[in-house]
Amino acid sequence: TASWVSGIKSCLAAGLLRNQVAIVTGGGPGIGKAIARELLHLECNVVIASRNFDRLKSTAEEMNAKRLPSDTAIVTPIQCNIRKEEEFNSSPFFSIFSKHERKEIYIEVFFQMRNLTPVM
Repeated sequence: TASWVSGIKSCLAAGLLRNQVAIVTGGGPGIGKAIARELLHLECNVVIASRNFDRLKSTAEEMNAKRLPSDTAIVTPIQCNIRKEEEFNSSPFFSIFSKHERKEIYIEVFFQMRNLTPVM
């Protein structure tokens, strides 16, 4: 469900980032998804990247389905593990950077939770 965005209004003008390209790693769930949604509202083309392609595909389909017919910006999912430099450099994700004259927006949403011990 899209309850995580219910009632949220952007403080930025729609179209502010028209024709720009943003890449959001960790763009499938949670914070990454919310950032991608906001960028799409600003009419920015958004590439979401993560290791879990099924989640990315579902997120992209959900967001693209909610666009207005007049919107030109889209969300594109790309599977990529940014923790592995060789995979990052050889993936379609890296080619997005190299094919654009300017690198517009790159947002890395990455959480690694290990060895969490409760504080008493």
